[in-house]
Amino acid sequence: MNKKALVIDDTYDDLETAKDVLEKNGFKVITCTNAQEGLEVLESFRPDLILCNIMMPMIDGYEYVRKMPPDIRKNTKVVFISIVPDKEANLKDVDGFVQKPFTPESLMEEVRRVLGKNESGSAE
Repeated sequence: MNKKALVIDDTYDDLETAKDVLEKNGFKVITCTNAQEGLEVLESFRPDLILCNIMMPMIDGYEYVRKMPPDIRKNTKVVFISIVPDKEANLKDVDGFVQKPFTPESLMEEVRRVLGKNESGSAE
C-alpha cells in the first residue's frame, strides 16, 4: 500500500523538489501552494504525511496545524519545512522538521524517522 503525502509550500521550487523526492520513494503526492488550499484538500484526501512550510502568507504553518481537523491531525504525521532554524521554530505541535534548503537525502531521512523505517516507502 502506497503512502500518501500532502506538501504545502508557497515556494514553487521547494514544492516541486519535495513532490519529486516523495514520488520517487513510492508516495502518492498532492501539492498546495497555500495553507487554505491545504485545509480544503483534507476534506477529500487523507494523507499519512504532511510537509508544510512555516512561513506562508495569510495562514502560516503554525495556524495550519491548529486548524487541521482533530481526527486527521491524530492520524497524520506533520513535518515542518522551513528556512527558519529549528532552534527558532516552535515544533511542539509537529512530528518533525526539515531545514531549507534541503537535499533529497535530508528530506527522506526525516520522513523515514517520522513515519518509521518500515512505513515510508522504498529508499532506493
